[in-house]
Amino acid sequence: MRAAFALALVACVSLAHAQGSTKKELVAKVLQLQQASIEGPARNIVERPAVQMMQAAAATLQAQVPPARREAVAKSIDADIRKFVEESTPVLAERAVKIAPSVYGAQLEEKFSEDELRQLVARSNRR
Repeated sequence: MRAAFALALVACVSLAHAQGSTKKELVAKVLQLQQASIEGPARNIVERPAVQMMQAAAATLQAQVPPARREAVAKSIDADIRKFVEESTPVLAERAVKIAPSVYGAQLEEKFSEDELRQLVARSNRR
Protein backbone atom coordinates (compact mmCIF):
# COMPACT_ATOMS: atom_id res chain seq x y z
CA MET A 1 0.00 0.00 0.00
CA ARG A 2 2.78 2.41 0.92
CA ALA A 3 4.63 1.60 -2.28
CA ALA A 4 1.55 2.36 -4.37
CA PHE A 5 1.03 5.64 -2.49
CA ALA A 6 4.68 6.60 -2.96
CA LEU A 7 4.49 5.74 -6.64
CA ALA A 8 1.33 7.82 -7.06
CA LEU A 9 2.96 10.74 -5.20
CA VAL A 10 6.05 10.57 -7.43
CA ALA A 11 3.82 10.47 -10.52
CA CYS A 12 1.88 13.54 -9.34
CA VAL A 13 5.05 15.47 -8.55
CA SER A 14 6.53 14.51 -11.93
CA LEU A 15 3.35 15.60 -13.72
CA ALA A 16 3.26 18.91 -11.83
CA HIS A 17 6.93 19.49 -12.62
CA ALA A 18 6.36 18.66 -16.30
CA GLN A 19 3.39 21.05 -16.46
CA GLY A 20 5.41 23.77 -14.73
CA SER A 21 8.30 23.40 -17.12
CA THR A 22 5.89 23.43 -20.06
CA LYS A 23 4.41 26.69 -18.81
CA LYS A 24 7.90 28.12 -18.32
CA GLU A 25 8.81 27.06 -21.85
CA LEU A 26 5.69 28.75 -23.22
CA VAL A 27 6.50 31.95 -21.30
CA ALA A 28 10.05 31.87 -22.69
CA LYS A 29 8.64 31.42 -26.21
CA VAL A 30 6.23 34.36 -25.77
CA LEU A 31 9.10 36.55 -24.54
CA GLN A 32 11.26 35.47 -27.47
CA LEU A 33 8.48 36.24 -29.95
CA GLN A 34 7.89 39.63 -28.31
CA GLN A 35 11.57 40.61 -28.14
CA ALA A 36 11.12 43.54 -30.54
CA SER A 37 8.33 44.87 -28.34
CA ILE A 38 10.62 44.61 -25.34
CA GLU A 39 13.50 46.35 -27.10
CA GLY A 40 11.31 49.14 -28.52
CA PRO A 41 10.81 51.06 -25.27
CA ALA A 42 14.54 50.83 -24.57
CA ARG A 43 15.20 52.44 -27.94
CA ASN A 44 12.66 55.18 -27.14
CA ILE A 45 14.29 55.83 -23.77
CA VAL A 46 17.54 56.63 -25.58
CA GLU A 47 16.19 58.37 -28.68
CA ARG A 48 13.65 60.72 -27.08
CA PRO A 49 16.20 62.69 -25.02
CA ALA A 50 18.61 62.66 -27.97
CA VAL A 51 16.01 64.36 -30.15
CA GLN A 52 15.34 66.88 -27.37
CA MET A 53 19.08 67.56 -27.06
CA MET A 54 19.35 68.13 -30.81
CA GLN A 55 16.44 70.59 -30.72
CA ALA A 56 17.91 72.46 -27.77
CA ALA A 57 21.30 72.54 -29.45
CA ALA A 58 19.80 73.96 -32.65
CA ALA A 59 18.16 76.79 -30.71
CA THR A 60 21.37 77.51 -28.83
CA LEU A 61 23.40 77.48 -32.03
CA GLN A 62 21.16 80.11 -33.56
CA ALA A 63 21.39 82.33 -30.49
CA GLN A 64 24.99 81.95 -29.38
CA VAL A 65 27.24 80.66 -32.17
CA PRO A 66 28.52 82.95 -34.92
CA PRO A 67 27.03 82.11 -38.35
CA ALA A 68 30.44 81.13 -39.75
CA ARG A 69 30.85 78.36 -37.14
CA ARG A 70 27.26 77.10 -36.90
CA GLU A 71 27.51 74.36 -39.50
CA ALA A 72 30.73 72.88 -38.07
CA VAL A 73 29.44 73.01 -34.51
CA ALA A 74 26.09 71.52 -35.57
CA LYS A 75 27.85 68.62 -37.31
CA SER A 76 29.98 67.98 -34.24
CA ILE A 77 26.97 67.98 -31.92
CA ASP A 78 25.05 65.76 -34.31
CA ALA A 79 27.94 63.27 -34.43
CA ASP A 80 28.17 63.18 -30.63
CA ILE A 81 24.44 62.62 -30.22
CA ARG A 82 24.39 59.89 -32.88
CA LYS A 83 27.33 58.19 -31.15
CA PHE A 84 25.45 58.34 -27.85
CA VAL A 85 22.36 56.76 -29.43
CA GLU A 86 24.36 54.08 -31.26
CA GLU A 87 26.28 53.11 -28.11
CA SER A 88 23.43 53.35 -25.60
CA THR A 89 20.59 51.69 -27.52
CA PRO A 90 22.12 48.19 -27.67
CA VAL A 91 23.08 48.33 -23.99
CA LEU A 92 19.59 49.31 -22.87
CA ALA A 93 17.89 46.88 -25.27
CA GLU A 94 20.09 44.03 -24.00
CA ARG A 95 19.27 44.94 -20.40
CA ALA A 96 15.54 45.06 -21.17
CA VAL A 97 15.67 41.60 -22.76
CA LYS A 98 17.71 40.30 -19.82
CA ILE A 99 15.23 41.44 -17.16
CA ALA A 100 12.10 40.59 -19.20
CA PRO A 101 11.80 37.03 -17.81
CA SER A 102 11.81 38.24 -14.20
CA VAL A 103 9.41 41.11 -14.90
CA TYR A 104 7.15 40.16 -17.80
CA GLY A 105 7.72 36.42 -17.55
CA ALA A 106 6.63 36.29 -13.93
CA GLN A 107 3.44 38.16 -14.78
CA LEU A 108 2.71 35.92 -17.77
CA GLU A 109 3.21 32.81 -15.66
CA GLU A 110 1.00 34.12 -12.89
CA LYS A 111 -1.86 35.52 -14.96
CA PHE A 112 -2.10 33.17 -17.95
CA SER A 113 -2.94 29.51 -18.20
CA GLU A 114 -1.00 27.12 -20.44
CA ASP A 115 -3.79 27.25 -23.02
CA GLU A 116 -3.76 31.06 -23.04
CA LEU A 117 0.03 31.05 -23.43
CA ARG A 118 -0.26 28.61 -26.34
CA GLN A 119 -2.76 30.98 -27.96
CA LEU A 120 -0.35 33.91 -27.51
CA VAL A 121 2.44 31.90 -29.12
CA ALA A 122 0.17 30.88 -32.00
CA ARG A 123 -0.96 34.47 -32.59
CA SER A 124 2.59 35.78 -32.45
CA ASN A 125 3.72 33.13 -34.93
CA ARG A 126 1.02 34.19 -37.40
CA ARG A 127 2.26 37.78 -37.50
